[in-house]
Amino acid sequence: MPISQERMKRTAIRASVKKLCLSTAIMSVLGTPTFAAEYTGVVTTDAAMVIIPSPLSFTAPSHAHGMVAYNGGSIFATTAPLSMTITGDDVHGAYALAGSTIGIDHATIITGGIASSGIFADGFGANVTMGNSQITTIATDSHGIHARSGGTIDAERVDVTTSGERAYGAYAVGAGSTITLNGAMITTTGAEAHGVLATGAGAQITISNSSVTALAGRGMRIENGGSINATNVKTYARNNHAGVYVAGVGSSLIYNGGSIETGGTGSPAIDVRGQATAELSDLTITTSANGSMGIQVLSGGRVDARNVDISTGTGTTAYGASASGAGSVLNYEGGSIKTATSRGLVAASGGTVNASNLDIGSNVIAVFANTNSSLTLANSTVSTHGDDARGINIQDRVIGTISDTKVTTDGNLAYGLSAASNSQMTATNVAVETSGENAYGVRATGTETQIDVIAGSYITHGLGASGIRATDNAVVNTDLGSGVGSGNTIITTTGEGSAGIFASTAATVNATGSQIMTLGIGSHGAVADTGATVNLVDGGLSTRGANANGLMATGGGLINIAGSTVQTYGVDSVGVSLADDSRATLDHTYVDAYFGPALKTESGNVTFDLKSGANVVGFTGTVLTAASGTTTTLMADGKSYLGGDMVAEANDAVIDASLSNGSQWRGAARGVTSASIDGTSYWRMTGSSDVGTLINDGVIEFDAANPYKTLTAGSLAMNGGSFILNTKLNEGGAASETDKIVVTGDATGNGVIHVRNNGGTGAFTGTGATDGIQVVEVGGASDAEFKLGSAAVVGIYDYQLRKADGQNWYLQTEGSDVVDPTVDPIGGDGENPGNGGGSGNPGTGNPVVDPGIGNPGTGHVVDIVPGYNIALSAAQNHVLTSLDTFHERLGELRAEELQDGYHAWMRGIGKTGSYSPKSITGYNGHGFDMTTAGVQIGADYSKSDVFVAGDKLTIGMFGEYANSSFDVRGRTADGSISSKGLGGYVTWQQKAPTDRKPGTGAYVDAVVKQDWLEFGVNAKSVSGFDLQNGYKGKATTASIETGYGFDLGNDVVLQPQAQLTWSKVKADSFTDSYGIAVHGQEAESLIGRVGVRLEKTFYFGDEEETVEAAPVPAPKAQKQVKGKKGKAAKAVPAVLPDAPKKKKFVKSVTTYADANVKHEFKGKNGLVASNTGIGNDMGGTRYDVGVGVVARVSENVSLFGRGSVEFGGSTNVAGKVSGGLKITW
Repeated sequence: MPISQERMKRTAIRASVKKLCLSTAIMSVLGTPTFAAEYTGVVTTDAAMVIIPSPLSFTAPSHAHGMVAYNGGSIFATTAPLSMTITGDDVHGAYALAGSTIGIDHATIITGGIASSGIFADGFGANVTMGNSQITTIATDSHGIHARSGGTIDAERVDVTTSGERAYGAYAVGAGSTITLNGAMITTTGAEAHGVLATGAGAQITISNSSVTALAGRGMRIENGGSINATNVKTYARNNHAGVYVAGVGSSLIYNGGSIETGGTGSPAIDVRGQATAELSDLTITTSANGSMGIQVLSGGRVDARNVDISTGTGTTAYGASASGAGSVLNYEGGSIKTATSRGLVAASGGTVNASNLDIGSNVIAVFANTNSSLTLANSTVSTHGDDARGINIQDRVIGTISDTKVTTDGNLAYGLSAASNSQMTATNVAVETSGENAYGVRATGTETQIDVIAGSYITHGLGASGIRATDNAVVNTDLGSGVGSGNTIITTTGEGSAGIFASTAATVNATGSQIMTLGIGSHGAVADTGATVNLVDGGLSTRGANANGLMATGGGLINIAGSTVQTYGVDSVGVSLADDSRATLDHTYVDAYFGPALKTESGNVTFDLKSGANVVGFTGTVLTAASGTTTTLMADGKSYLGGDMVAEANDAVIDASLSNGSQWRGAARGVTSASIDGTSYWRMTGSSDVGTLINDGVIEFDAANPYKTLTAGSLAMNGGSFILNTKLNEGGAASETDKIVVTGDATGNGVIHVRNNGGTGAFTGTGATDGIQVVEVGGASDAEFKLGSAAVVGIYDYQLRKADGQNWYLQTEGSDVVDPTVDPIGGDGENPGNGGGSGNPGTGNPVVDPGIGNPGTGHVVDIVPGYNIALSAAQNHVLTSLDTFHERLGELRAEELQDGYHAWMRGIGKTGSYSPKSITGYNGHGFDMTTAGVQIGADYSKSDVFVAGDKLTIGMFGEYANSSFDVRGRTADGSISSKGLGGYVTWQQKAPTDRKPGTGAYVDAVVKQDWLEFGVNAKSVSGFDLQNGYKGKATTASIETGYGFDLGNDVVLQPQAQLTWSKVKADSFTDSYGIAVHGQEAESLIGRVGVRLEKTFYFGDEEETVEAAPVPAPKAQKQVKGKKGKAAKAVPAVLPDAPKKKKFVKSVTTYADANVKHEFKGKNGLVASNTGIGNDMGGTRYDVGVGVVARVSENVSLFGRGSVEFGGSTNVAGKVSGGLKITW
C-alpha cells in the first residue's frame, strides 16, 4: 500500500516552513533529470521540493548518493516505484541531512560500498519516511536504516537485509535519533551485524509487528543510554550473540509480545547489564545451546518480566533466567521456564531475583541462588527430573524467600529445598514432593545456614529420603512457634530408611506444630545424630513401618520434645531410642509404642528425662529396654507416667530410674539397678520385680490383676513409703498366698503396708514367731519399721502387722474373743438349740440369727462388728425409752380438762445406763453404756361421756426426735442412733382428778409408733485405724397399759398398774467399705410390766376472781291465774337471777412414787457378719423405782416430770428423767 502523498507533502512542508512562500522551487523530472555536477542521483537543497511522479531506476556512480536532501530540501518518490543501486563507499541510498526530508514508497535500494546505508537521516530535523520497500546492503558498516544526531526515520513494511560486517539492520545513534519500524523484516548476516541497534543517550528505536534476524550479531542491541520499544517482534540471533542485548546506564528495552530465539552457544535471548533496564511482557523465549540463557541480567542490570515463557536447550549454563552480580535484579511474574540440562531460575554473585506465578521445570536444579544473592519465589510450581536435580537450591550467603509454591523432583539426591554455606531460606506454605533415593524434602548444611519452614507439606517417596535433613551446624525451623503460616507443617516419608527429620553433626532442627509421619521400614520419625539437636514442640509424630523408631538420638545427639505426641505402629519400632551419650527430654508429651518398647538404650550412656506430665507407654508391655553394657538414667518428674516393664537385657546393663513430683509407673522391674520413688509418686507393679537399690518414699502398689508377686530388692530405704499388697487373708503359714517384699540386704526407714484382700475369708493365724502370713522378708539388717496403712479386715477378723520373729514381718490375728458356748437360738425355746457350728433344733420360735450359721471360731473379731451388734441392742433401748408409761407421757388428765376440747403437750426425755446383754453365739459378748435424749410434741382431742357418765376418751398423736450414743465396753467401738418417729394414742379414764379430789377408778392407755432410724458405728482396728459406717433401719413399737386408782382418803390414791410393750427393730443389710457383709439385722422385744403407784395431792387456794353478771331488771308482779275447776292458783314469786359470785382458782401439786417389775419375754437380737452369726440377749427381769410430780400452775397449764432408776436383768443400772408441759384450751 503506497505511502500517502499528502503525508509526505506535509512532512516536507514542515521541514521547509521558513522558505515555504517565496523560495520553494518545484522541479518535474520527466525523463533523465539534471543533477549538480557532484551527484548522479536526486538532490534538493535550499528548501526546494523534488517530487518524482513516475518510476525511476538508476545506479549511482561511485561516491554518489542515490538521493540527498539538505538545507531544508525535500524529496518525495511515493507515486511510482523507485529502484536505486549505490556502488560507492560512504554514500547512501537516501540521505537526508539536518532539516531535510525524504519520502519513499515502493522502493528498492541496494548499496554496495563500505559505510553506505540504505536510508540515512543525519542531523536534527532530518527525516526519512519509507514504506513498502526493500533495502539491501552488502559491505561493512553499511546499515539498512540509519538515524544519527537527531535524525528521524519512519519505516513501514520495509524489508532490510545486510551482509557486511557491522552492517546493522536498523541503527539509531545519538541524542534525539529515532527510528520507528512497523511490519519490518530485518536480516543481517555479517559479523557483529546486529539486527537493531540503539546507542547513545536519547537514541530510540520503536519496532512493532516485525521480525529481526541476526545470523552473526545480536538481534537487538541497546547501549550507552539508547532505548528500544518492541511490540510483537520476532527476534532471532545465533553464534554467541544475544537475541537482545541491553547495556549501560540509561539503556532500556521494552519488549511486549512476540518471541526471541537464539541458536548456538553463548547466545542468551535477553542480555541486560551495566545498569541497563528491560521490561518484558507476554513474550516467548527459546534458546538451544549451552551458555544460551533465556534472560541474563548482569552488572547491575534490571529486568521486569511478566508472562514470559522461556525454553532453553542443552548445556549446563543454558539457564532459563538469571540475575548475576551486585545490583542485578530480575523481577519475574507469570510465565514459565523450561530447561533441558541447565538451571531454571538463577540468582548469582549478589544478584536479586523476585519471581512469582511461574511454572519452572528443569532436568537439573530448577531454582538456584549463590554468593550473596537474594531470591524470592511465590505462587509458583517447580519441577525437576533426574539425579541431583534439586527443586530450589541456595548456597553461600544467600537469602531466599519461598512462599505458596509447589516443588516436585523425581531423581536421586534431588532435594526439594536446599540451603548451604551460611544461607538463609524462609519457606511458607510450600508443598514439596520428591521421588528419588536420598531426595530430601528439605536439606540444610553448613554453619550459619538456616531454613525456616512455615506451614506447607513435605512428602518424600524414595529410599533414604528424609523429609527434613540438617547437617554441619545448620538450623531448620518449622513454623517458628508463631502461628504465622496458614497451618502446621506436614512431613511425610514413604520410602525405606527415610526419616521424617534427620539432624547430624551439630545441626539443629526446631519443629513447632509440625505433623510428621513415616511409612517405610526403618524410617524413623526424627533423628539427632553426632551432636545434633532436634526440638519438637506442639506437634505430632507417627511411624508405620517395621523398625521405624519415633525418636532416635545417637553420638551425643539431643532430642527435646514438648507438648507433642509420638506414636509407632510398626513391628519392633521403638518410641524413643538413644545411644552413645545421647539425651531425650520429653515435656508434656505422649509416647505410644504399639509393637515395641517405648524407650530403648542401644549403646553407651544415655538419659531419658520426662517432665510436666509426659506419658510414655509400651503397649507390648515394655516401657524401657537397655542393651548389654549400657547405662541408662531415667527420670520421670512432674506427674509423668510410664507404662510397661523396665528390662535390662544383660546383667551388665545399668538402669537408674526415679519418679518424682507426682509421677507414676505401671509395670515391672527386671534387672533395674536402682529405683527411687519420692513421696508424691507411685509405682504400680504388674509383675514380680527385682531392683538393686530401692528407695521408696512414695507408693508401690502390687497390681491386683495378677496377684501374688514378689518385689526383690538388694536394699530398701524408706521415709514413710507405702506398699499395697494383694493377700488372701486366711490362716497363713503354708496356706499363705500373698504379694511379698523380699530384701536380700539391709532394710532401713519407716514403711507402710496396705493389704488388699484377695478372696480370703479370714481366720485365726496364731501369734507365734512364724505364724501368720509373711509379707516382708529381710536377709540383712532388719532395721526398717513397718506398719499397716489401713485396716486389714476380712469377715469378722482384724489382722495386724507384726515383726513376729524379730526379722521379718507377718500379718496375724489374735484369739481372745471366743468362748464357744452352746448357741441359744434367738427366739427359740427348743430343747436342743444347737451350737455355733451345728444346726440343732431351733425350737418353736422364729430365730433372729440362724444358729446353723457358724460361730466365729477363733480369732480376734474386728471391733466394728461388735459395734454393729451392740447397735441393735441399743436400738431396742432407744425406741422403748420414748415409749414408756401414760403418766410419764402426759402427767395426768384432770376433770377440768375433760371438757370436750383440744390439748397440746411437749416433753423431754433423758436416759443413761449401763447394760450387759448375754451372747447367744460362740462369741464373747460385750456390755455397753448408752445415753439417750429426745423430745416429743403431741396434741389430742377429748370427748366426755362416751361409755359411762363422767368418763373421758382422749385421742391424740405425736411426733418425736431422739438421739442415742453408745460405747461398747472392752472395745473401741461406739456409735449413735438417731430417729424420727410418728405415733398415736388412745386413752380412756373412768374418773379423772378434780380440783378437790385426785383421780380414781380405771384407765386404759394404748400407744403405737413408727421410728425411722439412722445408725452410725465407729471403731478402730487393732492397728489403730478408724473404722466407720452408716446405715438405716426402722422400728415399730406398741404398748397397752391399764390401772385402777383406789381412794385411801386424805387425797391419797393407790394405783396398781400393768403394761405390755412390744417392739421390733430391723436394720438394712450392707457390705461396708472393709468388705464385711452384714445382713439379718433384727431385734425384737416383748416386755411385761406390773407396778404400783402411790400418790398424794396437795391443793392450794389462789386469789379470788370476780365473775360479773349482767344487770337484770326487777321482775313485775305476776297476775293471778285460774287453776283447775276455776280455782284461783297460788301466786308464785318471780325467781331472780343469782347475785355475782366469787370463783376461786385452785392450784394443785400431785406427788407420787412408783415401783415396777419388768420382764423381757423376747429381747434377743442378732446379725450375720460375713457368714458368722453374732447375737445378744437383752432378756431378764428388771426393776424400776421412781418418783414424780404433776403441778397445775395455771388454769390451762400443767407441768409434769418423773425420775427413775432401773436395774436387774441385762441392765446394770440406768437412770431416766422426763418432764413436760401441757396446755389446754
